[in-house]
Amino acid sequence: MIDTLATENSLLVYLTDTSGKIIYSTDAYKTNYAQENNYSYQNDGANPYFQNEEMNWQKAAYRHLPDDYDYFLAKLKNSGHMIEYQTENIYVYGQYVKEDMILYVSSI
Repeated sequence: MIDTLATENSLLVYLTDTSGKIIYSTDAYKTNYAQENNYSYQNDGANPYFQNEEMNWQKAAYRHLPDDYDYFLAKLKNSGHMIEYQTENIYVYGQYVKEDMILYVSSI
């Protein structure tokens, strides 16, 4: 459902730990990559970042964290629980999902 919402609304979504290690991410690019390369897109709950394969389509389709993610983490930490802000180019929303898990959503 998250993949569909991200694709339909041009969103970039990450779940990370508090140090920025990606647990899950999705955006329109990931789904389009799968479609353009005739890959079957099924999320079995596995995190492609932690698979032992040297390369797989899911890993290749994931974006790196935004350049300002450290700024985002600091701003979130100072806010206590949730933040939202806008720059010239993007809108960003973030919150702690658990004590050690962060949700990051931005327009792309």
